[in-house]
Amino acid sequence: MALIPKYTPVERATLMLCVRPVEQWTEQEREAWARTRGFRYYLDPKIVCLEHYRRQLDQPSTRHKPAA
Repeated sequence: MALIPKYTPVERATLMLCVRPVEQWTEQEREAWARTRGFRYYLDPKIVCLEHYRRQLDQPSTRHKPAA
């Protein structure tokens, strides 16, 4: 299964400018994220937030022939 990005590179760069990385969050920011589930990212490139990607099932299928 391929990971399909949810954000364009420009959208992701903009969000990363507006939101601090998780390692720098205060306790209040952690609690707020737990309630709202907004955008988050980590400084470590080895950590991938799966919520930044769509499941392949969310994409329209191109395997079916259109109706004649």
